[in-house]
Amino acid sequence: YESPNCEITYPIQPKTMVGAELLVELPVIGGIAGTGGTDGALLKLLDPIPADYNVYYNGWDKRNIAPTSGVGIHHPAGDIKKYLLILLQREK
Repeated sequence: YESPNCEITYPIQPKTMVGAELLVELPVIGGIAGTGGTDGALLKLLDPIPADYNVYYNGWDKRNIAPTSGVGIHHPAGDIKKYLLILLQREK
């Protein structure tokens, strides 16, 4: 969900899906996988995503090239979409 401005507004009809298979769980540093303390997960949805959801698929590049930048897109605490810009400097 996103907003055209900084005001917090909520969608009238949220789009949801139910049913997924847990493929990978990323534990929090110092945490133990499977204890509920995770920082991320990779899920495989059991049903196709409806076309009217207008989803955006993130991906990765499997070449062995270190990135110099990145963008994190998230919804903290279910809030409107936030962006995080990451700029990296390579060591010489």
